Amino acid sequence: MRACDLPGLGPVPSHPDVQSYDDLARYVARAVAAPTVLVGQSMGGYVALKLALARPELARRLEPDLPRALAAFFRGVVPSPLRAERCSRTAARSSSPGT
Repeated sequence: MRACDLPGLGPVPSHPDVQSYDDLARYVARAVAAPTVLVGQSMGGYVALKLALARPELARRLEPDLPRALAAFFRGVVPSPLRAERCSRTAARSSSPGT
């Protein structure tokens, strides 16, 4: 397990090259050497999600602890495999003859 303090928070000084969430995701990516379970709470969960979307080869699994509003937003943006499977089955049934 490895903890990654974000620049400008806690004991880590701010970095002039980190100005956005995308920059934070790139910052964290430098600390990840192999596919790993990405865990983050609140803003860290959002950064973990951004990293998983930008560099899926680094994310073995994603375990974000996001605030409810942010989690609800991403439920619509990041489809779950189960939801995608359900949608494709529903579409196949509705396009079948006799339905």
